[in-house]
Amino acid sequence: MRFHRTMSRLLLLVACSACVCACSWSNERGQCARDAECGEDHFCNSDGRCLPRELAARIGAELGVQCSVQHGQELGCTGTAVCRMGQCIVAAAPAVHPPTAHVRASVDASTAGGSSHVAHGSQDASQDAASDASMVSAAPPTVCGTGTADDAPPLFGGLDTATPDGSDAVLLGWYAAADETESANILYRVFRARAPNPIDFTQAPAAIVRGATALRVSGLMQNQSYLFAVRAVDAHGQFDCNEKQLPVTPHAAGTCADFETDVQPMLGGNCIACHKGTSAPRALHLTSYAEVLAGGQSGMTVVPCQPELSQLFLKVSQDKPPFGERMPLGGPYLSASQIETLRTWIAQGASASCPVDPLLCTGTGSGDDAGTSPSCPSGSCP
Repeated sequence: MRFHRTMSRLLLLVACSACVCACSWSNERGQCARDAECGEDHFCNSDGRCLPRELAARIGAELGVQCSVQHGQELGCTGTAVCRMGQCIVAAAPAVHPPTAHVRASVDASTAGGSSHVAHGSQDASQDAASDASMVSAAPPTVCGTGTADDAPPLFGGLDTATPDGSDAVLLGWYAAADETESANILYRVFRARAPNPIDFTQAPAAIVRGATALRVSGLMQNQSYLFAVRAVDAHGQFDCNEKQLPVTPHAAGTCADFETDVQPMLGGNCIACHKGTSAPRALHLTSYAEVLAGGQSGMTVVPCQPELSQLFLKVSQDKPPFGERMPLGGPYLSASQIETLRTWIAQGASASCPVDPLLCTGTGSGDDAGTSPSCPSGSCP
């Protein structure tokens, strides 16, 4: 049995080492105390495991520039200090659990056959289960564990986005956990609490989702703030121990759309994984308000007051946009309410915050040169 599990881990590592956006990462599970023990393209994470350096940004690991590893030798540290996560330290950093390697999976509980279950007994929440979703039995509360060297818990970063989706619903999204268990068989336990009360992970989850990375939770109270969290469970019953909790407040669509509250979380959960850093397609960065308005190599991404001329709106709202493919590439796509929120924000002038000057978009022109790039070759725009 141990041999088969070991071989499964090796096969998983080989299969995922060549992909960045299409499958989940697995690390080498090797214990380390310094970067030199992991190789030039890896770093020793705070949990004592070697991870690929390109994974650092995805899991929120901050790599320093005080030191580096070249040809197996640490450079930059003096005395008894060792290089760990690009920083010179005197003693090995304590292990912190859990590791948070993750890559966004293009599956959704309502579109890709993921299954879901909602724990009963709750008075203020329910889940819009898909018609093809099979039920997953609710398991009794279980405290997370660190697992063993031969059977570690999933690598999971927890809940990534939580955004309102109408007056009584929210959309939750997360990156797929990495584990020797097939992604379709990973269980995700969704926990909820009414703010300001923190989530009690010893209580039964509000919902259980199998093999999916998105969930719509409805039946919530309007204008009531909630905290949500997600934990992954593999086929061997190993739980990850992340403590990440995100706040969200369901609310009816207002007369004003706010970038920070309504638009930025939408971009963060669906676009920023690709549109950031030096490798952003067409040099289009969407990590801040200024970058969204600045656009990229294809021209202005947002034309204030004119969603029908805004590349960002066209690319996420149309199955066949004027150029390129619909985004996010391969789905899952934004919900109807999210698309309408984006349209409203642009139509009102794409302002940084509310309230918006009602005269801002008065007399706005609609010329063809208002924002699209005339030199955008077919299929080359983001």
